[in-house]
Amino acid sequence: MCAMYGDSASWGVPSPAAMKAAVSGTGVIVQPRQSNTWGPVSLDHVYEFTGALSLLTTQLDGKEPEAVMADYRNSYTPRMQNTEQAVAVETRATLLNPVFIRERMKGGATTAERFGEMFRNVFGWTVTRPSALTEGIYDDLYDTYIADVNDLGIRDYFDRENPAAFQEMTATMLESARKGYWQPSDERLREVAEAHADMTERHGAPCTEFVCGNDKLQKYIAMR
Repeated sequence: MCAMYGDSASWGVPSPAAMKAAVSGTGVIVQPRQSNTWGPVSLDHVYEFTGALSLLTTQLDGKEPEAVMADYRNSYTPRMQNTEQAVAVETRATLLNPVFIRERMKGGATTAERFGEMFRNVFGWTVTRPSALTEGIYDDLYDTYIADVNDLGIRDYFDRENPAAFQEMTATMLESARKGYWQPSDERLREVAEAHADMTERHGAPCTEFVCGNDKLQKYIAMR
C-alpha cells in the first residue's frame, strides 16, 4: 500500500515513488493460500493485493505479470495454481453452482449478503486483472441470478431476506456495463435495471458505494 517502514521519521509514511520502484519489473505475483474457508472470489483481499499489484505493474511496464496461487491447503501436495484457474474453479463451484446456491439460500440476511460481496469481488477482478475471469462471466451471472434459469427462486429469496444485497448485485452488474466491462444486449440490460429499480422502490436504497454513492450509475440506470 506504498507505506514505508524504516526509521521513526518515515514509519508508515506513504511513498508512491518507492512503491513504483519496488514493483516495476515484476514478472510473477504469488498469493499464498492455506485455507479452504476462502478463495479468490469469496475474499476481497485477493483481488485487492494480487489484482492491484497486477494493475500497477501493467501500468508501469506495459505488460501484465503472471499471477499464481501457492496452494498449501493440502500440506502433502502443495502446488502452484494459475490465478485464472483458481478464480474459475471457485466461481463455478460456488457463485454459479445451483447446488451451492440452494444450500446458501437456507440462510438469512447475513448469508444473502455474502452473494453481494462475491459480486463485488468479481467486479474487483474485472477492474484490476480482467484476464483472471472467464469470458462471459457477467452473462452467466445474469442467467443465474436475473433470469433464474435454475428455478431457485432467487428474487423471492432476496426480497424476503436481504433486498439490499440484491440491489448491490444488480448495481455491480450495471456498473460493469456502464464502464464497458460487460456488453449485454439491450434486453438484458433493461431487465437488470428494472430488477434493481423495483427492489429499490419497494425496499428503499441501502447507502453503499454502488447503490447510493454513484451519481453516474444512477443516471445510467434511469436512462435504461
